Amino acid sequence: MKKIPFLLTCIGMLSFTSCVDKAYDLDNVDPTVAIGGDSISMPFVNSMKLYMKDIIDTSKNKLLKVNEQGYCIQKNGVIGVTVPKVEVPSVSDQQYTGKALVIDFTSLLSTAAADGLQPASSSPLHAQAKDSIQTTLSIAFPKEILALDSVSLNGTMLNVHLAVQGLPAWNGMKLTGKVNIPAIFNISDPAVVGNVWTFTQDITSATTVIDKQLPLAGLVLSGKEIGADFKIDEKIVYEIAIDVPAATLPVSVSSASITPTISLKNIVPHCLKGIFDVSFDKIKEVFDLGKELTEIFGEYSYFNVEPVIKLDLQSNLGIPMMLDATINGTNKGVTADSVSFDLWTEASPSPAVMASTKFWIAQKSQGKPAAYNYVEVPGLNHLIGSLPDQLELLVDGYSKPATSCSYILKTDYKASVKYDINVPLALGESSHILYEDTVDIEGEMEGLPSSRMCIEVYGSVLNTIPLNVGITLTPADAKGLPLDIEPVHLKINECNADGTAVLSNVSVKLTDTKGELKKMKKLITKVIIATVEGHTTPIKPDNGLDITLKLRFPGGIIIEDSEK
Repeated sequence: MKKIPFLLTCIGMLSFTSCVDKAYDLDNVDPTVAIGGDSISMPFVNSMKLYMKDIIDTSKNKLLKVNEQGYCIQKNGVIGVTVPKVEVPSVSDQQYTGKALVIDFTSLLSTAAADGLQPASSSPLHAQAKDSIQTTLSIAFPKEILALDSVSLNGTMLNVHLAVQGLPAWNGMKLTGKVNIPAIFNISDPAVVGNVWTFTQDITSATTVIDKQLPLAGLVLSGKEIGADFKIDEKIVYEIAIDVPAATLPVSVSSASITPTISLKNIVPHCLKGIFDVSFDKIKEVFDLGKELTEIFGEYSYFNVEPVIKLDLQSNLGIPMMLDATINGTNKGVTADSVSFDLWTEASPSPAVMASTKFWIAQKSQGKPAAYNYVEVPGLNHLIGSLPDQLELLVDGYSKPATSCSYILKTDYKASVKYDINVPLALGESSHILYEDTVDIEGEMEGLPSSRMCIEVYGSVLNTIPLNVGITLTPADAKGLPLDIEPVHLKINECNADGTAVLSNVSVKLTDTKGELKKMKKLITKVIIATVEGHTTPIKPDNGLDITLKLRFPGGIIIEDSEK
């Protein structure tokens, strides 16, 4: 028996058949001929096994596979995704100088004397001054940033520089102070409590310098909207006090000045946390179906299918993304049908971690693993069941709106879409498979009476194909041309819905009223496999028919007297 293409058509569409001559070898022939009673029987087909794997050759097709469900269209792979890049803002060093504070010791001594401190030279003195210094910082943030909660900085320093000059030559003097740093500056130094830095220093010369480097971990912006003119405008308030102990005052004193300078050095944004407006490059992946499957199933094929598309979206991006997905079915370049659905990606906790978000895209959630998110897509069965020439997967991704998330600058972010398309095949409404073969029985017919008017075909068929099955037998001459005899049909019982076997006992008669049976040398055998209403069991390679048939000639053998 030669293998012929697997042909699937819709009613009303073209059907394709192939005719193959077959001469059975002795393994398929029962040599027993029974004579007696009112009939004679002989083997026709002792054991003809017809399986789906004999009809469908998966070795010649890239998409057609076999899995635990049976025959399916299966394709998997990985689509690389270009991750959006956010440019690193460039910020120059900043320096802010405040006005000098002047402390007049002559005035302080006069005030002390007027208050009755006698003698003035033996009284302690306390001089205090308070002022602020304005700091501004402009940063050209990328347009993808809509609002910021915080900006972490890498290696940035806030330097406080206090230059005290013109101090009198007194012993035991102390300089104390505190600097109130605005909450927008996140200082990571144990000496700073509640964003206030306090200090005390002995004064040993007329010129004293306070120089403190405070690590600036970042900027706290609390959802501040970002625009083209983004600017930080904050005042740093400082208080300075000079204390002179008693009994150390000289007769003559002068005034002193304190000049503050605040600077920001090495301003390098490292991580941005806020609301972003970024988008992936559009993804387009095309899967050719027509080129792969039309030759097997025919141009007008249709299947009842329960396709499942499994997607695993992987990314180390700290921004959760929304994805608009569309699947188009196209025929000859024209979109015939389409379905759309929404997906998303989870934010990765770290660039070192590829976060995985898995989707089970189908019309039913049956069989979905626990790790997958179910996405119901009505119309997916019809779209793929019609076997379009191509499937186009289109994905357009953008950041999840109004969601605060993190983006680490200068990081190699990666993303990919791992797909696994599985479409178990089950015949659709009004579809059928037509298999045709021609069996040579000339040897079995030799020596039989030429006047025979009826032949009975009987036997059994074991069916494991989860579809309607019918067998038609048509007598043919030695050239395989049909004789003028009404074909007969063998009715085969459906197998069980789960594909387990059901046996059918069959018996039909070929009746000849025109003397055609004497020409019968072959039998054209057609196997028609059609839809079973309510059955969606996919076809498996081992589904098939085990056919055992014999010929019987009712009426026995009539021996004519040649001398009459």
